[in-house]
Amino acid sequence: MEAGLKRFRFGHIISHTFPGILLGVQLIIFLDLLTPHRICFFILQYLGNFSGFITIAGFFLVLATILGLIIDALQHLIFECVIERLHTYKTGETYEIYQIHRVKSEMAIRIFHEIFEDQLWYYYEAYANIALCLLPIYFLIPRISKILRIGSPWPLVAYLSTSVIIGILCIEAFITYKQAKKTEKELVQTHLDS
Repeated sequence: MEAGLKRFRFGHIISHTFPGILLGVQLIIFLDLLTPHRICFFILQYLGNFSGFITIAGFFLVLATILGLIIDALQHLIFECVIERLHTYKTGETYEIYQIHRVKSEMAIRIFHEIFEDQLWYYYEAYANIALCLLPIYFLIPRISKILRIGSPWPLVAYLSTSVIIGILCIEAFITYKQAKKTEKELVQTHLDS
């Protein structure tokens, strides 16, 4: 049990669970807006007692983690393909996905996991996953502005704000991905030369 808890790190939470929570909240709001039954009202009513709170919180965390893993898989399919094609187009060389398998040193692999995964890779995944999770907001903005009877400039401001946030997250993901690959390449080269 302790080994399983040690392997669940902060990086897993920010790259999988947090984007899943964002997407889960958006899905609940979207379903609440589409169906005649008010899901949010039911959830708030069910949260009235302690056992209801624990049940809803546990279910939502499990659902959020599953949604986060699905988003992560989609992100790997979409985002990394784009990055690798851009890199290949610009430089003519291709990324080797994981170069660490060429290193035989146990210490190098431990260093790789500490530096590469914990400090760079999960942040790249978090940026890219959150950017992907924010896309459904584009479908929620017109419905929410219609229900709240918000005037015409505010939906445009919401669209622009969401676009800027998604753009910044994609740029950060791209920069962090490139840094992670550069760090991995340097680490592998250092240990292959020694």
